[in-house]
Amino acid sequence: MQRARVLLLTLCLLSTRALAEDEFRKHYEEGLTAYELGEFARAAEAYKAAHRVRRDPALLYNIGQAYRLGGNLEQAVFFYRSYLRAVTNPSNRRELEERIKILDAQIASQKSQATQPPFTLEKPAGSEKAAATPAPSTPVAATVVKADAPGSKKPIYKKWWLWAAVGGAVVVVGLGVGLGIGLSPRGPSADHSFTLFP
Repeated sequence: MQRARVLLLTLCLLSTRALAEDEFRKHYEEGLTAYELGEFARAAEAYKAAHRVRRDPALLYNIGQAYRLGGNLEQAVFFYRSYLRAVTNPSNRRELEERIKILDAQIASQKSQATQPPFTLEKPAGSEKAAATPAPSTPVAATVVKADAPGSKKPIYKKWWLWAAVGGAVVVVGLGVGLGIGLSPRGPSADHSFTLFP
């Protein structure tokens, strides 16, 4: 009886391990496919799910890569540092530490730009309108749109009613000519003589 219990417990453990290994492989393959397709946020989530099933420091590096390529620099730095803590002496330590420095500088730059207002409103003395001017250190692309000044006159050829009148006149003249031709007598009349030239 004791042997049967041990055998049953062993089978349960092996079955659980096999299920966990299948789940790990499924999440890992999903992450790899998403990474190859450029779906970096999805890849990071799949690698995290695989890491929850089986803790593997290499996955921490993969998660960092996916976040970096997806533009989430803070999460990338977090997972790169987690990888460096988890692996005693990785062969890519120096390269990764340099990458973390670069990413930290980019994060600091993004945060400083986010705290600066993009525009300030200045009101010139004696003016009713406020003019929007860019903040001193914020590059802004200039777009100029030419607008008609209020009260400026449109040329007459740009007025809708002129073209409606021209169209109506063309229709009336066309009807007049058509009716004139249609109501005229057919054939030459007796008082007209035609001369044919050889």
